[in-house]
Amino acid sequence: MPKDKYEPPNERRQHRIMQRNEVAEGKPSKWSELEIFGCVQNLSRNLWKVEWLTVLYLNNNHLSHLPSQIGNLVNLEHLDASHNFINVIPPEIGDLVNLRELKLASNRIRELPCELGKCFQLQTLDLSNNPLSFDVNKYYSESSSKLLSALMDSLRCKYKL
Repeated sequence: MPKDKYEPPNERRQHRIMQRNEVAEGKPSKWSELEIFGCVQNLSRNLWKVEWLTVLYLNNNHLSHLPSQIGNLVNLEHLDASHNFINVIPPEIGDLVNLRELKLASNRIRELPCELGKCFQLQTLDLSNNPLSFDVNKYYSESSSKLLSALMDSLRCKYKL
């Protein structure tokens, strides 16, 4: 049964260190949340095969970008990539149609892809402490929903027949 109201993940979550062979096998298990930490600069290609993930914590690392393969995580509801060095968000972020919470605070983001406007379920968007361009900041300072609407409008114009 779908939830009517989004409930953020439990901050007091349990941790488990996965063995290399567990990651390589890529078999679904009982876990649906994953946290990657420790000043990580590069993410394994295997991460983007874990399609059953609903929560992904990438915060407080040294990531410079999110790869386009992030669009493979179609069940993702919560993505926290705050406190990194990310300067580009790929258009494939718009493929995360179940995304309800996106935290990208304290990065180096100036622009957002229009495709982000396709994330209709998005309830929380945190872009604080980013050097946002004037246009992005103008809408974001009003509200997240205004920004998403503006991005969606830009997307419609971009792909108009």
